[in-house]
Amino acid sequence: PRSLRTTDCGYFGAGSYFALEVEYALRYSRPDPASGECAVILYLVSVSQARVITPERDYRRDEDPSTPQLHGFSRYCSGNPDTAVALAPGCDAHFIPVKYYGNMHPLTGRATPRDVDYQAVDASCAKAEGHELVIGNHHRCIPVAVVYFKI
Repeated sequence: PRSLRTTDCGYFGAGSYFALEVEYALRYSRPDPASGECAVILYLVSVSQARVITPERDYRRDEDPSTPQLHGFSRYCSGNPDTAVALAPGCDAHFIPVKYYGNMHPLTGRATPRDVDYQAVDASCAKAEGHELVIGNHHRCIPVAVVYFKI
């Protein structure tokens, strides 16, 4: 799948986004009105060099007051759906353990002006509620199945 940026500007860099857990992936699937089923596409993805995104390394501790729309988001988020931020140099993917933060900054714990949704957690902790993978080249993924779930 190509990077279409239809739901947001890409919180963790430019590329195609994948979820490792089906429960997390289902957040992006809408149930069919007639059957109530949701579809999820299962992919095989090739990754050679991934950067693990963490709050400590990839979030701003001191936020710029002139860009409140970016407060609580990683350095790989532009805040603009028309502008994407490249993946880390030398990496073909970003791997992100995530949890829901709401209006709380993932690094500082301070209140943010908006809901920051799911953001990175420290990779060594067991608090991740999901995992995202961002790949820079959509040719590195192959669809293998469409799986249907009844919610």
